[in-house]
Amino acid sequence: SSPVIADLASSLIQRVWEFTAQQVATIAWAFATLRKDDAPLFKAIANASLDRIAEFEARALGNLAWSFAKLERRNEPLLAAIASSAVPKRLLFNAQGVGNMVWAFATLHYQNVPLLDAMSEQALHI
Repeated sequence: SSPVIADLASSLIQRVWEFTAQQVATIAWAFATLRKDDAPLFKAIANASLDRIAEFEARALGNLAWSFAKLERRNEPLLAAIASSAVPKRLLFNAQGVGNMVWAFATLHYQNVPLLDAMSEQALHI
């Protein structure tokens, strides 16, 4: 990992609580897209997300789940919270969001029947 990325991750850990839910999901997405798996950063992202999971919109929930799956980080409390928050928001998921969510949970071998049912139902209406 480059020193710049490591410094950025360290700085973000200190400030992750200051960001909106969307910004937290975007940070996770950016690091996952770059395949930069910084364990302390993703722990901080998980903790910050758990504390305010209800604030995440559908797209942010999908991106958060995708990011953890892309880096093969199976955080069960976070996955349970994402699933619980996503089910009532199922009608807000577009095709990519449904795909991201289902792919992430399958990749991490985390089964959540209510989430899969909700995503299946939404997929039929997109």
